[in-house]
Amino acid sequence: MNESETLKARLEAIVAEMVERGILFQDACEEFEHHFMDAVLERHKGNLSRAAEELRIHRNTLSKRLQAFALRAGKKQNGKRRARKGVR
Repeated sequence: MNESETLKARLEAIVAEMVERGILFQDACEEFEHHFMDAVLERHKGNLSRAAEELRIHRNTLSKRLQAFALRAGKKQNGKRRARKGVR
């Protein structure tokens, strides 16, 4: 199995687990985006311009999305997340 196939298999396993646990699509997308942006930002040692260039988005867009993640994280400090009805 090559690297691409291995990565695809790992991603499929994560997605399957998230579906099984009732994670909402919107929450999954937000988490992915947040972790992806954080990884690129860390790679560029916090330089927003370089990270935005690699992500191919405007620096202001990156800054606003990071601020939105911080606001949402503040609202979820108690550790509670949204779940589908009937799923715990």
